[in-house]
Amino acid sequence: MNYHQLTSKDVSQLLELWNEVVLEYPLTMKKLVQTLFCDENYDNQATFLAENEKEIVGFCIAIKRKYPYLEKGLEEDKGWIYAIAVKKAYQRQGIGSRLLAYAENYLQCPHVIVGAYSPHYLMCGIDANKQETVSFFTKHGYQLKACAYPMKMDLTTYQMPKSIQELKQRKEAEGYSFVYFTWADGEAFLSFLQMNFSAGWRKHVISAMQSATAENTILLCKKGKEIIGYVQRGILQEANRYGPFGVKETYRDAGIGSILAHLMWQDMKANGLKNVWFHSTDENGRRFYERQGMQVVRKLVHCEKVRT
Repeated sequence: MNYHQLTSKDVSQLLELWNEVVLEYPLTMKKLVQTLFCDENYDNQATFLAENEKEIVGFCIAIKRKYPYLEKGLEEDKGWIYAIAVKKAYQRQGIGSRLLAYAENYLQCPHVIVGAYSPHYLMCGIDANKQETVSFFTKHGYQLKACAYPMKMDLTTYQMPKSIQELKQRKEAEGYSFVYFTWADGEAFLSFLQMNFSAGWRKHVISAMQSATAENTILLCKKGKEIIGYVQRGILQEANRYGPFGVKETYRDAGIGSILAHLMWQDMKANGLKNVWFHSTDENGRRFYERQGMQVVRKLVHCEKVRT
């Protein structure tokens, strides 16, 4: 078995192996380039391959920040295992363990996180129902943290519930409005995001503004002239992808989020989209979206290793 770092001639085999093993997250060459290779922190020297007789049979992709990520900065104590996989016929031979060791040695940081790399993660954790995967990481000193849930919903038969329509009317009578983003909202919206939500969410909004798609993909809720909530769709050029989504803490539990969600789904259906999905939410989010009609795709669990 030969272990080495990625070169250009390996890319096609890497993609082929990914789609053979990582069935839940299929990739095209376009998406691989856009999501991974175009990331400013990507380094081909951090992609480790196992090769047997000119066949790539395993890989482990690590990422460490080389450039500051908005207010999060370099996060110098953190590194990410973006993805790891071994061809089925070669599993249980120590290949994954060796690839993981190469990646951890490259990262040289005390806190290693599986997936959940912002802003371009494909998976936010490991499948909680795949015991072999769970055992692999726990064997190597990783701890299981909170659960996360990818979710989806069919839009072909979607109709906004009457209860949501009535709630929207009541909120509008109280001085709330639900409107699409305009450029006049730009500075106030970015300030709202910086004060209330994560750098990753703000990054996605900035990308939509810079690509001139924000007016069609971001819905705001205002109380008077103040922005107090929003929902976005279509991030990372994935039209059916829903979120991020958030409401200012002092306005939560008043139905604002439910209205925003249903307005976005109604608009997505009107634009010809057949389904809606997102990568991850927590337990509270799962319960919220199940009440709105979405379904859990699978149960994931955050997985991290803290080294002293």
